[in-house]
Amino acid sequence: MASVLEQRSKRRDSPVLRDHPRFSPRKIKSTMAPKHRKAIPFQTIKAIFFSTLTERAS
Repeated sequence: MASVLEQRSKRRDSPVLRDHPRFSPRKIKSTMAPKHRKAIPFQTIKAIFFSTLTERAS
């Protein structure tokens, strides 16, 4: 098991993959991120945020 992890880390740290835009760590993180986060539209978050703001102000 440890050898597999070592191989993976070596592969990830290889300069070819690091410089390759398709395998950039940011892209890997975004693809590994849970999909349900994208399902929440930004407008609903904004609406909830502003409703709480108006409630506190009043």
